Amino acid sequence: MTEAFAEFLLPFIEQSGQNYSDLAQQIGAAGGYITHVLSGDLSPGPKKARLLMEVLGVPPELQARFLLEAAGYDEDAIREALASAGDARVLHEGETIAIRRGSLGWEIVSSSPE
Repeated sequence: MTEAFAEFLLPFIEQSGQNYSDLAQQIGAAGGYITHVLSGDLSPGPKKARLLMEVLGVPPELQARFLLEAAGYDEDAIREALASAGDARVLHEGETIAIRRGSLGWEIVSSSPE
């Protein structure tokens, strides 16, 4: 993920009041994982990004944007996917995450291995 993702997450992390090690443990990662993600040394895939955003209480419509970014979509493709009235699929590292635009915005529909 990009620095933009780290910058986006930081306020949610600060708001949660949790330390990085506890957050990493909640998503099944090693203690230094969050530090490496925030510094840009490590780029999480959609599965870890989704888990982290869920733990931090990030709204689903914002999760959708960053899942698309994690899967390597460029800014134009992200805008196009989020502007669509239907579903979008994020395919990354053997995982499919389906997102759907509903009456209340984007939501995560499913997450499954390929």
